[in-house]
Order: sequence, then C-alpha cells, then structure tokens
Amino acid sequence: MRLFGQLLVVFISLDDVTSRGFYRIPGQYCAVRTPSCCESRDDDCTAPILGNHLCYCDMFCDRGPDGGNDCCPDFEAVCHHRKRSDYQGDLSGQECISEGTRYRDGESVERNCQSCSCLNGLWKCDTSTCLIQEDLLDEVKNGRFSWTARNYSFFWGRSLDEVSKHFDVRDKWPNFIHEVRDQGDCGSSWAVSTTTISSDRLSIISDGRVNATISPQQLLSCNQHRQRGCEGGYLDRAWWYIRKLGGCQIRSRLTDKKSLHFTKIFMTTCGGGLGVRSMATQDRKEHPTRPMLEDIL
Repeated sequence: MRLFGQLLVVFISLDDVTSRGFYRIPGQYCAVRTPSCCESRDDDCTAPILGNHLCYCDMFCDRGPDGGNDCCPDFEAVCHHRKRSDYQGDLSGQECISEGTRYRDGESVERNCQSCSCLNGLWKCDTSTCLIQEDLLDEVKNGRFSWTARNYSFFWGRSLDEVSKHFDVRDKWPNFIHEVRDQGDCGSSWAVSTTTISSDRLSIISDGRVNATISPQQLLSCNQHRQRGCEGGYLDRAWWYIRKLGGCQIRSRLTDKKSLHFTKIFMTTCGGGLGVRSMATQDRKEHPTRPMLEDIL
C-alpha cells in the first residue's frame, strides 16, 4: 500500500477485500474519472471506495502477486481493456491461494526448497526433497522419543540435492579422528561409540588443541543407572552422562596392556564400577575432579 501523511488503522470485515485488491466490489471507479487511467505512478490517480478509502487507476497499482493490492475493481476492464467477467472468471475459477494471497493460473511461488505453480486452481510443486520438512518435525515432536527435533533455519530453503553425495571425516579432519577401539568380549558398543565420538568432536571443535581419548572403561564403570554394562546400554543415557559429568582422558598405554592411566583434565567422580565387567583392555580407576564439557560436546 502507499505511504500517506498519517497512519490509518482500519478493520474491514468484508471477505471481498483480499491481498489481490478490491476486485470483487461492484461499481464504477476508473470508468467515471478523468482521465480513466494514468501511466506509470500517479498518487493522485484515485477513486473513492468503501467510504473513506481510495483505490488506484495508475499502472503502478498493478504490480503482480507480490506487489500492489490497491487497484480499483474495474482497473482490469478499463485500463487493460479486459472484460470484467473474464478477469473474475480467471480468479474465481483458476486461482490458487498461498498464505492469504491469491494467485492466477500459471503464477509461481517458492515454498521452502520447492517451486510451486498454480495450475487449474491447484498448486503443483516440484519433487525436491527439502532438508527441513515441517510435517516430519511435527511427527517427531509428537512422538514418544527421547530427543526433540528442531528447525535449524540455516537449512531452510535448501534441498537434499545440495548436500554432497560423499563425505569422509578422515579426509576433512585427518588428525582429529581417533582409532577404532576393540571392545573385546563385552557388549559395550554404547560406551565405546559415545566416548570415541566425544573425543572426535572435542578435537574438531578445539581445532586439535584438545586431542584427548576419553576412556570407555570409565563410562562403563560409572554410568550404571539403568545401564547394563557389558550386557548393553542406552546411547542417550551415555550421552547425558558425558555432557553432564564428563569423562576421563586416557593418558598412556602400558606395554602389558593391563592398565591405562587417567589425567585429571576431564573429570568425574565415580564410586568404582562394582559388578561391572571390564573390557579386554582395562582402565585403572581413579577419582578425578568434575568436568565442564557440556558446552563443548
């Protein structure tokens, strides 16, 4: 809408007044003024409508679906020499609506990563798979899951086709990825995977300044609440433990492979792991101080 010297706040209850203009309101407007139509932009090229409102008969008012919405109802018929019945038929019979805006047949809009066109009164969108899918977000949010899905705005409008078909962290961060550990005769993958990924993330986010190997045995021994040690465990509980309480760094490996030493850089307090079976490679249990890794992992 145009800028006026004063702000008029008007509440109109007529359904006919939409963001596509006043086109459904009956009467003569451009037809009864002189000149009937004005070239380019002319803020004085108006006609009264709905009491103290104005509609326009200049070419500036017709700026497409994303532009003006203040053309007079008979603007199409008078200024573009298009029969009103044809104009009405085009909008009422073949129109599409998106977010309260009406679009004619053939017009297009962008929805997330997809391009959608109005065809025969229906939106037809391309088949691009968007990285952010609102229906999938709602499904996860309303489901019984232990995590919450979030809408990361920097992925909005991007499609799966934009993502690289191949990515190898060993190529991206060759010095920050830790070796694959042997968990031995112990169902401890929940502890091994959690500590290994935590070690990798810590190295990556610190740009190698903290290149630590977090002990999986310490997690096995200490993270016992609703976990089953070598008989299995839950990844989400292991992640919670690491985020809230931290872990211990493996400092060195002895030649007899019977013991590993902790440093007191990464920290937790643990009563000892009673009843928890150790992995083939054991850690010597000590009781370092408490960590602050939550903001890093």
